[in-house]
Amino acid sequence: MGKPDEALSVCLEAKELLYSNNIFHFDDLTLSTLQIVFQRLERLDLATSCYEYACTKYPNNLELMMGLFNCYVREYSYVKQQQTALRMYKTVGEERFLLWAVCSIQLQVGSSYIHELQVLHSQF
Repeated sequence: MGKPDEALSVCLEAKELLYSNNIFHFDDLTLSTLQIVFQRLERLDLATSCYEYACTKYPNNLELMMGLFNCYVREYSYVKQQQTALRMYKTVGEERFLLWAVCSIQLQVGSSYIHELQVLHSQF
């Protein structure tokens, strides 16, 4: 087993521990470490699922929501970024999260425009 395979195996074990009912508190350091390793292994989906699960367990935890937002940023999931930013704004009322939501909307519009240009370009 190579080092990347070993790292993935260890992180998957840690992920299963997080999902078990034996863990009463989600440690942001553990989640961010898992996120870094999963990102380097090109498995952003696994990092995102960890943060999504943690946010369902602790829906008002701002640090977890910010980690989830960052996962969505790395995946280019603009709609989910927007939804998470609005949830953070509703939780703590900080205007910066409204800015994040607006930026996410702009990214949605921009990516839609680029997609339309690519479709038009492929027709010629």
